[in-house]
Amino acid sequence: MDFIKLILISLIAITSYYLLLQWGPSENLTQSVITNETIPNKTNIESERLLSPLQAPETPAPLSPIVATNNQSIVQFFYVQNNVVNLRISGDSGAIKSSLLKKIKKDLQGADPLELFSAVDEKPYYVNSGFFSDEGNFLQPNFTSIAQELGENGKDVFTLIGGDDTLYIERTFTLEPGKYSVEIEDTILSRLPTSPVSVTPYVIIERGDFPVEGDGFAYAYLGPVFSTQGERFQKISFSDLLDEPFKKSSPGGWVALIQHYFLSAWIPEQSGSFLYQAKKNSSSNRFSVGYTSKQLSLAQNNNGVSFTNTLYVGPKLTGQLKALHQDLDLVVDYGFLWWLG
Repeated sequence: MDFIKLILISLIAITSYYLLLQWGPSENLTQSVITNETIPNKTNIESERLLSPLQAPETPAPLSPIVATNNQSIVQFFYVQNNVVNLRISGDSGAIKSSLLKKIKKDLQGADPLELFSAVDEKPYYVNSGFFSDEGNFLQPNFTSIAQELGENGKDVFTLIGGDDTLYIERTFTLEPGKYSVEIEDTILSRLPTSPVSVTPYVIIERGDFPVEGDGFAYAYLGPVFSTQGERFQKISFSDLLDEPFKKSSPGGWVALIQHYFLSAWIPEQSGSFLYQAKKNSSSNRFSVGYTSKQLSLAQNNNGVSFTNTLYVGPKLTGQLKALHQDLDLVVDYGFLWWLG
């Protein structure tokens, strides 16, 4: 039995090596840090409450989202990247609408890098993080500027700054060379000359149930996965969410949306408690998956409050996944070779 297992592992390793040779390293993508695009002006997040706070709100907060009124609007897009991934962020909503995996080709013989996220209406797939008010309004950051600096150990640090007359909003991305994980810190500060207000931190993954293009492995699971204190690896399929929403409180944990070979995942700081949840959006073809943390109070002239999470977007690399959370490598599906895991 051990001899057969050794042979199978060797065959898998050899096959993986030749696939990497076929993909090979891609050329550097020359991409500006900021671009402007004219797009139809429509709300990226529905007006209905998609995520619930960890605890019931105590008092309403006088905060509301910033909504444009024109049919067309010019939206800035910002880019943060390292040598393996390039993320495209919408300046108004803060959503990460594109993720180019630089060293993985869309086709083995092609030149274009694989893109995991999608802003196409027919195939929506993107992620976001930030805060919403007690009324359930997502507070759009309206980012207007970006700064880049070199962090410790060669890390790239990008800081987006936005807000309005009532709020200052900042988001920091920290990327390490060769890693598909991004540490994201959202910070919000109140400029209101009134009594303190409260906000709820959140992260979200939004995706339609469309199939993965060109994936011949029809048996591979496509959908949300949760890891909580009570259950290390819990699949909640899109069909399950058509029947009823999912909610579960837990300290630590993580949430992911997985497909064959690739995934996107949010991993919170493990010292906190979170309300993990998922639902089918009633007025669109999207499913929302994510978690919220406890409410945070904003007072005028303070240093603001922050919410830090790690986003993983890329291939199922066991070493990188396990470094983020001891159970995150459970997303690797060995199929009929499950007993090798």
